[in-house]
Parts: sequence; structure tokens; C-alpha cells
Amino acid sequence: MSDFEEYIKPGETLVVKGEVEGERESLKILTSLGTTKEFLGVEMALCDIKKLTDKDARKYCKRYQAILDKQVTGGLVELAINVSVKLIATFIYRRYRKII
Repeated sequence: MSDFEEYIKPGETLVVKGEVEGERESLKILTSLGTTKEFLGVEMALCDIKKLTDKDARKYCKRYQAILDKQVTGGLVELAINVSVKLIATFIYRRYRKII
């Protein structure tokens, strides 16, 4: 048995400490901006983030990323629709401007 196998038991997941700290940092930024209620659905202070377990910090960060992804995707879809409408309007105007 290798040294690595001795430390990790079957069924456990290996959590990189830097990832959790990065997620906590994202949550701290949300808290300092005062937007935790909007993005996480829970009002939090900086002291609350320090008290979160790694599992909870990861859960809230995933929730934040999902909401942020939804907003970005919605913005991209809206942009694509607006551009296509303008292209169609320009095409129709140039094609039929003599008639109109």
C-alpha cells in the first residue's frame, strides 16, 4: 500500500485547500458588496462566512456561480436576438426600399 492510499480512505474525496479558500474569497466579495441576499438567498456577514464549513462554502459558491451563469447566458441570448432582428430589418429595408 502506498503512502497516499494510507491517508485517503475509500469513499472520501480529496479537497484542495486552495479551492475552498478561493470560494470563500468569492463569498467575502459578495458580502462586502452587500449582494448575498440577491445571489445566495441568504443574508450573510463576513463573520458568517468564516464560520461556514467547507461543504457549505462550496454549496453557496456553486449557487452563486449558477445564478451568475444564468444571467450571462440570458444576456447573450438577448444580444443574439437583438442582432438578428437588426440584421433582418436591414436586409428587408435594403431589399424593399423602392417599394416602401
